[in-house]
Amino acid sequence: MTYDEFLESMNNIKAFQKELNSLDDVLRVISPSGTCVCEIGHRFIDNYISLVSKNLGDEEEWVSWFIFENEYGARKFTTEFNGIEYVISDERTFYDFLKLL
Repeated sequence: MTYDEFLESMNNIKAFQKELNSLDDVLRVISPSGTCVCEIGHRFIDNYISLVSKNLGDEEEWVSWFIFENEYGARKFTTEFNGIEYVISDERTFYDFLKLL
């Protein structure tokens, strides 16, 4: 998978998450005292992420970590490989790191 293909995949996931958040916002307006959580499409997005991971040769679920825990690099988590520390701050730094593994 090229960087451009990876970036397009990440942008697709971000757009999907944005749509889910919009739906959550609507549900909160309809039922402000409710505890409803929108869980539409989670299986789909998990499978999509799995396909991206397979295309990148990611057997350790790094892509899921990048998206959900490091929030696409916004949290600027660090990781180490071969004694070198890497700051994962965006799609490019993550892609370059993943290609080292």
